[in-house]
Amino acid sequence: MQLLAEHEQFAKVCLGNETVIRRTQNVGDRLISSGHYATSAIKTQ
Repeated sequence: MQLLAEHEQFAKVCLGNETVIRRTQNVGDRLISSGHYATSAIKTQ
């Protein structure tokens, strides 16, 4: 039962972070599209 509770908590944390991850990816994509001077570094991260 505790393992299930831990899994549910992990799933909630993952879903909560999904928005932040998507937002970060979108910013990186926009920087790359605009020809940012650090495009190669942005692509690797």
